[in-house]
Parts: sequence; C-alpha cells; structure tokens
Amino acid sequence: MPHKAGRIILKTKRQFLLYTMLGLCCMGVFSYFAISLHIESVQNQSALQNMNSLITKQLALISRISLLGEEFDNYGQSMESLKLSFRDNLQDLRIENDKLKKMLLEKNSVVVEDIESILEDHGTDTKIDRFISHAENLALKGGFGSRRELREHISYLSDKSSNDIGDVLFFIEQRLKIEQEKSLSNLSKMGYVLIAISILQVILVWILVFRPLFGTISGQNERILETALKAESASRSKTDFLSNISHEIRTPMTSILGYADLLKRDSISSEEKVDAIRVINQNATHLLSLIDEILDISKIESGKFNFEKEEIDLSKFLNEMYSLIHVKAKDKGIDLIFKNKGEIPEKIDSDPKRLKQILFNILGNAIKFTKQGYVELVISYDLGQNQLFFKVRDTGVGIHAKKIKNLFKPFEQADTSVAREFGGTGLGLVLSRGLAREMGGNVRIIDSKVGIGTTMLVSIDAGEVKGQKLVSNF
Repeated sequence: MPHKAGRIILKTKRQFLLYTMLGLCCMGVFSYFAISLHIESVQNQSALQNMNSLITKQLALISRISLLGEEFDNYGQSMESLKLSFRDNLQDLRIENDKLKKMLLEKNSVVVEDIESILEDHGTDTKIDRFISHAENLALKGGFGSRRELREHISYLSDKSSNDIGDVLFFIEQRLKIEQEKSLSNLSKMGYVLIAISILQVILVWILVFRPLFGTISGQNERILETALKAESASRSKTDFLSNISHEIRTPMTSILGYADLLKRDSISSEEKVDAIRVINQNATHLLSLIDEILDISKIESGKFNFEKEEIDLSKFLNEMYSLIHVKAKDKGIDLIFKNKGEIPEKIDSDPKRLKQILFNILGNAIKFTKQGYVELVISYDLGQNQLFFKVRDTGVGIHAKKIKNLFKPFEQADTSVAREFGGTGLGLVLSRGLAREMGGNVRIIDSKVGIGTTMLVSIDAGEVKGQKLVSNF
C-alpha cells in the first residue's frame, strides 16, 4: 500500500510538472506575440511622430526661407541682420533634411517606406537640395550680386516653396496625420487585445495546468481510497480466512487429541483402539490435504509450481474419478452422472494428479452444496483448440451474481455464511483455477441461479493427441 501510494504521488508530481511546463510555454508564446505586436505599434507610432515633426519643420523652414529671400529686394533693411536670420534658417533646414534622409534609410516602418516612395516619385529630395543650393547662393551674394541673379534666386525659392516642394510636403504631412490617427486607434485596440490575451492566458493556465492537476489529484485520491478499501477488504478477508481455517484445523485436531488421550487408557478394548486410530488417521489426512492446498496456492502465485505430464487413459481415469466421488453423492442421496458429448480422445497428455485434484475439488463442491437432485459431469473435446472440457452442473443452492466475483479470490468465499453452514476454507476453487490455467486452460462459472443450481466449466490443454483414437463413450 505505501509503495503504491508513493507511485501515485510520483505520477502526480510528473503530471503537475508536465502541465505546468505546457502552460508556461503557451503563456510565453502568447506573451511574445502580444509584446511583439505592442512594440511594433509603438515603434510605428514613434516613427510617424518623428516623420511628421521633420516634415512640419521642413515645411515651416522652407516657407520662412522663401519669405526671407523676398526681403533681399528691400534695400532699406539691414543686409547683415537679414543674412544672419537667413543663414540660421538655412542651417536648420540642412539639419532637418539630413535627419529625414537618415530616417528614410532606416526604413523602420511601412509608413516610412510609403513616404520614401512618394518623395522619390516627385523627386522631392533633389528639389530640396536645389532649394538649399539656391538659398546658399542668395545668402552668399546678398545685396552684392547683380539684380538679375538675385531675382532669379528669389523667384526660384518662392516658386518651389509655394508650389513644388510645399505641395508635396503638405500632402505628406496630411498623410502622416491620417496614419497617426490610425496608429493611435490601433494602440487603443491593442490595449483590448492585451487584456483579451491576459484573460486567455488565465483560461489556458486553468485548462492546461490547474484543471488537469485537479482532475489528477481527484482521480489519484479516489484510487488511493479505492486501494485503501481493497487493502482493508483484503485484511478483513484474511482475518475471516484465518478464523475459518482455525476452525477447520481445530475440529480435526480436537478429534486427534481426544482419541490420542483415549488410546492412553488401558481399559479400552481392541475394537475401540482400531476405531480411534481410524478417526485419528482420517483427521490427520484432512489436515494434510488442507496444508497441501495452502502450499500449492503459494507455489502457483510465486510461479514455482511444477507439473509432471504423462499419458492418461481418459476412460480409465474418469471411471476412477467416478468411483472416488460417487461415495459422497450416495451418502447425500443425490445422483452422480458422468457422460461425454461427442467424441473424446482415448488418451491425453497431462498431469493426472493435478487433473484429479481439480475435478475432485469442483465435483466435491457441487456435491457439498447440493441437497437434492443431481450432479452431472459432461466431457467434450475441441479438436481445433485441442482443449478438453469438463462441464459440471448441479441442482444446489446456487450463487448470487454479485458474489460470484469473490469465488476465485484467495481467502474468500461467496458468502461468510457458507463457511458456517457447509464448512470449507474457500481455497478449492482458487487452487483449481490456478492449476487449470497452468495446464493451458481455465475454470469459470457459466451460469448460476440461487435455488436452482450452478454450471461450471473446466478446460485443460489435451497435449499430444495427434493420431490418438477418438471414442464416442467411456
């Protein structure tokens, strides 16, 4: 019992570890995908914000540079102050343009790739570079260049700012605003997704870890309780068996001791001495057979039982069995019938002592539990299976269906009241089934009804019967 309980606990620990690892793996996978989606959304949103900031700044700087360029026509304004402001804005435009180019090279989101595609389609990079070049020329020459050159640079800056470059950057700016709104919406949805995944993880942990573990623990607990009940039942059965077998041993021992004391007396007659010796011999033989049954069952359970096969003349063997068992039936006033069904081998190859032991137990039980009517033995042979069958039918007390399963358990009888009414240890059927199975067959109950009778079937392997004569009766 402790060893089995230890195995159950070890099995439960292994199942707990297995289900826990499975649950953790599932949680890890879901968490990985959830975090990956969240990081991707955050990165996308960050890229959109940076891109939008760069585009907005460039658009503002290009407009400011264009407006400042137009001031170069105004000779009344201080040229040094104008050049300084112009150059500062131009420097900022270069920095922002470099940042934009660097971001486009990284391509850290799908939106950035789309923006790069738009800029390439419109040649915006080249146009901004030219815009910066014209602005540098204008800042360099200022009020010292020719009037025509100044007008050309100013006109180029104004034209590109308001039309070409400005329109594209404004379009991109609007596009980025739309994408930002979508990204924020996706981030909001992602929050709900993360909550759903968390709930799903809890459900998965319950399904994969705690529910199986709960079922396993409940199942193991039931099995432990069942094992404990079986152990208790087995202990109770052994106690009943010891009580019963003690009674079985005490009765003949009492007779042996009583008649042994009688033999000590000098006054008893010779006839009384002979009768006392006969009683002592009968009871000693009964005790010896009881001990032999216990030892035989022990040998069968340990797998150390040895059989001695020899050729058996079946007709002669069955007639000897009839002679031995007929006396018991006659004493109870019931009929004993031996017959065959179909042809049977004239000779078989088996252990005659053990076969006789099996049939003597089965027929003896049938006679013991039959108060009136008959006990019938029908012998048949199956050539295909090479099995010899002995069907024993009686008109005895019968056995309740719920109690049949206890018949072939060591130390148990179908009913404890049986031992009190009919005597016996309950070992005969257990031993008979064990012997029959070792001889290539079995002992089983075909049918039993309370108050009507019982039919049992004994089967054994017939051994080497090829070429043997089959007889129609014995």
